[in-house]
Formats: sequence, structure tokens, C-alpha cells
Amino acid sequence: MTKRAFIWLLVALLLLPLAPVPRASATGEIVSTDKAGYEPGETIHVTGSGFTAWTQLPLTILKDGTTLVYTNQVNTDQTGAFATGILAAWGYGNYTLRVGTTASATFAIASAGTLTTDLLYYLVGATGALAGTGFPFGPAKSLAIVRPGGEIKYVLTTQTIDSSFSDTFLIGLDWEPGIYWGRAVYEMESISRTVTTPFTVAPIPPIPTNLHTTAGHNQVSLTWNAVTNPYQGGYKVYRSMVSSGSYTYLGMTTSAGYTDSTAVAFAGSYYYVVTSFDNTPYAHESGNSNEASATPWGDIHHLSFATVSSPQMAGVAFPINITAQDAFNHTAAGYNNPAFLSDTTGTIQPLLFTFTNGVGNPDVTITKAQTGVIITATGSPTGTSNPFDVVFDGLSSITISPTNSTKVAGVAETYTVNAFDIYGNPIGTVTATFTTVPTTGVTITGNQVTASLAGDYAVTAHYNGQTATATLTLLPIVPSSLTISFSLQGAATSYTATFAVSFFEPGGTSPLFSQTLTTPAQAGSFTFAGVTAGTYDIKIKEGRALSALRTSVVLDTGTTTVNFGEQRVGDANGDDVVNILDFALLKASFGKSTGQPGYDPRADFNGDGTVNATDFVLMKSNFGRWGPL
Repeated sequence: MTKRAFIWLLVALLLLPLAPVPRASATGEIVSTDKAGYEPGETIHVTGSGFTAWTQLPLTILKDGTTLVYTNQVNTDQTGAFATGILAAWGYGNYTLRVGTTASATFAIASAGTLTTDLLYYLVGATGALAGTGFPFGPAKSLAIVRPGGEIKYVLTTQTIDSSFSDTFLIGLDWEPGIYWGRAVYEMESISRTVTTPFTVAPIPPIPTNLHTTAGHNQVSLTWNAVTNPYQGGYKVYRSMVSSGSYTYLGMTTSAGYTDSTAVAFAGSYYYVVTSFDNTPYAHESGNSNEASATPWGDIHHLSFATVSSPQMAGVAFPINITAQDAFNHTAAGYNNPAFLSDTTGTIQPLLFTFTNGVGNPDVTITKAQTGVIITATGSPTGTSNPFDVVFDGLSSITISPTNSTKVAGVAETYTVNAFDIYGNPIGTVTATFTTVPTTGVTITGNQVTASLAGDYAVTAHYNGQTATATLTLLPIVPSSLTISFSLQGAATSYTATFAVSFFEPGGTSPLFSQTLTTPAQAGSFTFAGVTAGTYDIKIKEGRALSALRTSVVLDTGTTTVNFGEQRVGDANGDDVVNILDFALLKASFGKSTGQPGYDPRADFNGDGTVNATDFVLMKSNFGRWGPL
């Protein structure tokens, strides 16, 4: 020990007598204090005995035996005793307490010392620091960490005589959470003094588990398993825009759930972690939970089809997949609206379906075979599929054309046979075989049927087990004569017109035969001799007139006369319509005569050799009309 330390030890011993020192008077009067030493602010309990009963006595306190610091009076009871309390309100030092004129006691005011820890709360496994100040110099101090019940949890190695000191302690991983005390114990002159300071041990905040995210419309909902911690304070939520990236703090909550209402949809996903923290002043925080991601969606932008494979079979159901998506092609899982279906064939079924969580998976059927079919879904937004083909679903029937026809005996009829599936989709023209009833006089060459005898025939086409029957009527070969009469509207006396005469089967469009004849235009007529007897549609057409048609004209033996009446003129370009095109030809040739440049005989409707107002009036009277009349 150094000389200086020894001196300080002597001073401390002088200042801190630890046992009360009562002094008795010669008459037996005794006064004493409850302790030999006090902290500033403590109460000094004073008792006395052996005094005269029912007497008021003076009480004084002197510091260092000379300086008066306190004066008062006490009253004895019937036994000559008293008791009183005095607040130790003076500085450190030695004091003498006197009662009456002879009784006295001594005590000291000195600090017992102050203990502190570097933190008020520690986590299990942490290292703490215990420090002391204001202790008496000299006595050795024993330092330990104890529970409130006195159980020693850790003994510090420090044994110091200094008035100030510090040492560290380790909080075991097995320490129960709760209140602990840092304790310093020392003795002075056989009196033990204990100084303590409390602190709390808290468990390491548990890491939340099973973090789960649910994407929503511009938001993400998070849930996780709640942690068990007696000092639980809450949870903190962090977010990143890349997986395992730098997380940004979002907010805190006391429940095991959180809604991120700032998760606006973008061309990517959000990544989240959650921590727990305790309710100590230091808000100790756990490590990160598992990472969970979510892709929120924005406002509905379009409907998107998954690729429809090609081909699909007509009449056979096939699935389609349609998702409601935002502008970033994220599925809008909250979209549960109906949508209408249509397609370019006009045969799709069903016409209506409903999205579930942003996805529609209807099975659809299209019954018309077609290439490049496109399906359209129409809801709040719309969407279209890729083009795909629908093919026929096998042969179901055939047709024969014409189904009813009339020919002259010996004239061939040509038939066309087409195949169809069950939904009426055309498979195409096929090469069939043919039979007739009756068969006498019938010749079949490919798809042509010829019979030499007049009468009705049933013509049946055969193809892959399917049949179709037509009726063929053959007329006898009987010569007859036909006289046709007509006049041309407004024709000049000298005008000779050229007419085309065509004969058709009733309702037919291809002429059986035609003939061109020239006749005076004002009152024309001509006779056909040797025409095969039968029923015909007969059409005549003069170059500048609209055509005229007479239907179902029966030619029998003898002469038949057909009057076509007045033929309406004005068709300068011969397209069987009187319109602006004809007017243009008339205008270009107006005022011109035969032999002059620009004269167009097609616009000279009355045939008088000059295109003039007469021709305009004739054309105007028929403007907008078309043949055949």
C-alpha cells in the first residue's frame, strides 16, 4: 500500500465509525443513535434513558466537536426515556450528539457508495458493466449479480479498496428473463454494508416465421406467425424491389399482420421481411424473417388469351384461357366480372363466362369450319385470341346439284356433288358415282347423265356411304316454231336493230343456245323454226336497250308467238343498266352526227344519225332502270 493510500484509509476510519458510541453521565443518563454512519438525507434515530421523568432537555449536534449544526429539545416520559428522529442534512464528517449537560453519542455522515450498470436492460448472452462511485476508501468490496431473492448468478472478480471501480459480467444464455441486482458488499469495523442497483434481463427477440404475402389491387397484405416474448413490443416491416436486396423500413405493428398500401403495381414484384422488437427502452430487434414476395396489380387494362392451338375440330369442345391483366401484364386476381365471347365464324358457344380471381377457363365449341378463326372476349376491357383453324369433323352428308332439271332427250345433264360434316361445314366437291331409275337408255360418263328417252329420272349420287338424289325430266325431241315480236322505243323509221335472242332452262342462267338477228327497230319480228319442244325462259337484248325476259314459255308442236313489247332504250354501254355511265357517253357525243369526230352510235338511242335532245329524253325516261324487264 502506498503512503497516500494509507493516509486516506486513516481518514476514512476517522470519519466513519461504524458502531454507535453512547456516552453515559455520572448520574446514569445514556443517549445513543441507531447507526454509527449515515448517508446524507437519512434519518438519525436517537434514543435516551436514565433521565429525570417528564423533563424537557436540550439536544445539540456538533460537527468535529466544535461547530454547532443542530439544536432542539426533547421531552422525557414517565420513565425518564425519550426517542426522536433527526434528518441527516449536513455534509460528510464526524458528529457529536449531546442531550442535557452530560450525555452524548458520536456518529458519522458518509456515503455508503452508488452502484450503476451501463444499461438498464440486457439481452441474454450479453456482457454488462457494473460501476461503483462514492464508496469509502479502504474496505474491500465484493461484487456480484444476484436475483431479488438473493440467488447469486455471477461473481465479479473485482475486490477493491478504492472508492470508485468498474468490472464486467456475462449474462448467461440460460438466465430467466426478469429483474436482477448488481450488488456490492463491504465491512467497516465489523458492520456490513450492502449497496445494490437493479437491471432487467430480457430474452433475444424471436425471429417471426412463416411470412406470407397476398397481392391485391395496388397493395400487399402480409401475415406471419406471432412470436412469444414476455417483453414483446411489436413488429417492423421492411420491403425491397429486388430479392435479398437492401430493405427499406415501411412501418411497425403490434399484430401479426400488415397491409402495405403503398405497393403500387409496377413491372416487377415486391420482397418483404419482418422482424420483432421488445418493449425495452432499447427496442432490441430480432433478425429478419423469411423473405416473401408479391406482385400487386394495377387497374384493369386488357384481357389476354393464352395461345389457342390449331387446328380445332368443329363441334368438339376445347378449353381457352383468358386472364384479366393490368398495363404490366400482371393478373388482376380481384377481377370476378362476366365477359362475352364471339368469334369470326359466329358459331361459338357459350356466349358468356365469368372470371374467377382474374382468370377465365371456359370450354368452348365452334361448329363452323374456317381458317384464321379469332375469338374475342368483351368485358370492361377486351381481348382477342391468336388466329387458328377449325376443321370439319368427318363426313355426314352430301348434296347433288341441280336437284331438279329439265333437258331435251339426248342432252347431257352435268351434276356437282358436295360433302358436308354434321354441322353443315363444307368438306368440298367430291367425285361421286351415279345411278338412275329407270336405267333404260341412260349413259353415265363421270358426272354427266344422258338419256335418250323422254320421261322423269331419279339420279342418285353415291359417296362414302352417303347418297343424294335429284330429279331429271327429259322432254321429247319435237320440232316447233317460235315467232318473236317487239318494237324499239323511239326508233327512227330507217333504224335497223340487231338483237340477241337466248334460250334458257326455266330458272337457268346459262343459255341453252343463242342467236343474233337483225330486224327493223320500229316493229321487229322474227321466227325460229325447228326449235325442240319444251319449256324455256327467253331473253332478248338490243345493244342500246335494256334486256327483256319472258319466263316458262311452252313450245309445243306448231307455232308459238311471244310479244316482247316496246324495248326501253338508254343503255349506251350495254351493261343492262341506265345510269350515269350511259349519261357520260351521251354527253361526250352530244351534238355529233354520223361521220363527225366524236360521234358514238351507242348514244344515238333512236338511230336517226344524230345524238341530240331526243336521245337525252329517251335516256332520261329510263334512268335508274335495269334489265331484264
